[in-house]
Amino acid sequence: MDRLDKRKIEMTNTLSTYPDLMTIADIQHLLQIGRTKAYQLVHSGELQCIRIGRLVRIPKTYLLEYLAESCYTIPQTAGKPSHLKEVSK
Repeated sequence: MDRLDKRKIEMTNTLSTYPDLMTIADIQHLLQIGRTKAYQLVHSGELQCIRIGRLVRIPKTYLLEYLAESCYTIPQTAGKPSHLKEVSK
């Protein structure tokens, strides 16, 4: 079992201790980020949420989707590095 697999298992075990609808405070604790950053993720739409009146709740599935997308997103740069070439079919 490699390091990434162990990390996935740890995250799954950690998530199981949280409710299905998490609060901003839960997200802060899990992602080890501040309150401002947690709200920025929600308000920007990067991390989807459910609003119940003024309350913000984040389902676990939305958090997992966010993590999957952010882990595998390659930041766009002004120019492509020379080692990344377009492949024609």
